[in-house]
Amino acid sequence: MLIDHFPFSRDRFWDSPVKVALALALVSLLAPIGWTPPGSTLAITLQTLVLLVQAQLLGSWRGALVALLYLVAGALGLPVFAEGATGWAHLWGETGGFLWGFVGGAWLAGRLARGERHRLLRLLSGQALGHAFILLAGFGWPGWTGDTVATLARIWPGLLVKVLLGAGLVWLGEAVMRAITRRWGQEAP
Repeated sequence: MLIDHFPFSRDRFWDSPVKVALALALVSLLAPIGWTPPGSTLAITLQTLVLLVQAQLLGSWRGALVALLYLVAGALGLPVFAEGATGWAHLWGETGGFLWGFVGGAWLAGRLARGERHRLLRLLSGQALGHAFILLAGFGWPGWTGDTVATLARIWPGLLVKVLLGAGLVWLGEAVMRAITRRWGQEAP
């Protein structure tokens, strides 16, 4: 995985916590960026893109942990949810199912990204199924009162872009890191 190319510490004990902390910081900075279309309660943000990319880079369990810590950070008052929202109420409100779905979607995206064979297909399917998991969790949430069909009609072009961009970012990032490590004489793991 791409993240394994960065030697944050020679001590393996600190390796995972540092990676998780850096991923959480990146998610927290980029996820609030977005907007809510007129007549919709569901914002279009970078949340799912960043959460699923980090999961494919870190792996399923660390990716899910970052998603869970992201929810805790937002619930405790950090303005990390869509458009800078914050608070426990968002986890239980109308779009709470989408937020809780981040954990399972991140795990699924990270899990499907494992392995080198058919790498791009694995990344694309991980992104697509991770987004699908999040949507199913959101649309199945008891508090969801929005029009599911109308919402899907509005967001599917953006979802397609996120899936392609997410898989492309991970694939390109891994290719760049392999080239850099070969150039410096350190073979990629």
